[in-house]
Amino acid sequence: MADKPPAPRLKVDHKDGKPPSIRPDHPDVAVGSLLLAETLGTTDLEFLDGLLGQISNVASQGRKPDERAINFMLAMIKAVEPRDEIEAMLAAQMAAVHMATMTFARRLAHG
Repeated sequence: MADKPPAPRLKVDHKDGKPPSIRPDHPDVAVGSLLLAETLGTTDLEFLDGLLGQISNVASQGRKPDERAINFMLAMIKAVEPRDEIEAMLAAQMAAVHMATMTFARRLAHG
């Protein structure tokens, strides 16, 4: 198996009194955004923004986005290698179902 580069990462900045900001963890935000778009099989930045917002919602603990969980979901989606927006949405759904299943399995094990 050939070595593949890791999925682009997102950084969550929590600032006092302000909503958290989520941005590409790259020195150049524009380049980071393009790498994320490529990972998600899109050239549409509106699609990218919308899907990343949905991933952030799934990966949140209450109202706080969980950077680790967001990046884990991105890694799962990247593993699918989506070629377009539909495949990216299906991969995101698979990642979301996996996250929910594991959450409920943990709760069941400790219930």
